[in-house]
Parts: sequence; structure tokens; C-alpha cells
Amino acid sequence: MDFAPDGLSGIVVEDADGRPARSTYRVLEIFCAEEGASRDGGGGGDATTAVTTAATCSLVEVKPKTGRKHQVRQHMGLALDAPLVGDTLYRKGKAARTPTAAAPLLTASGGKP
Repeated sequence: MDFAPDGLSGIVVEDADGRPARSTYRVLEIFCAEEGASRDGGGGGDATTAVTTAATCSLVEVKPKTGRKHQVRQHMGLALDAPLVGDTLYRKGKAARTPTAAAPLLTASGGKP
């Protein structure tokens, strides 16, 4: 994995579905539980403070550079230890903390998250 100096963007090169896979990511906004407010990940303010504050959720732009099954889910949940909201599989044993109000919105028409 390659990280930008601010820790808010980078490149993940990890296998997904048993084959090499590559994704880039960039944190757009961090939502902090302690402050009840959000921080801009795009260069506004001190990035180190934003990352180390008890962040419960972040808005992240992920761009898969290869087309592997579950690639984004694996890269976020396993390689970066930042599982997607609503993802019950790629969590590294972390408890799912999906907000109750968001749960119905995260289910595809086929019933799978």
C-alpha cells in the first residue's frame, strides 16, 4: 500500500478474488463522534487531528483500477482495516455499526447488502 503524507489518500495493491487487484482511494470527509461534527479531508484543517480523532465514519472515494469481485470491499475492510458501512463479511472481526436508519438504504433489491 502507498499512502499520501497526510494519510488521507493512497493506493492499495492486494489480491482480491485470488488475483492481483489495485484501487486508489481518497478520504473526502471524516465524521467524528466526539465532536458531533465533520471535518473536510480535502486539505481544510489539520489532517493528523482529523485522522486521530475518534472517527466513526468517513466518506471515501474509491476507484478500482482492476475489475475483481468484491475488490473495493476487500481493500477497504481487510487491507485498510476500514470496513464499509453495512458490509457484514469483510470486517476483520469488527462489529457492524450500521446506523439503524441507514440499514434499509444499504440493501440492494435482491436482498443482499
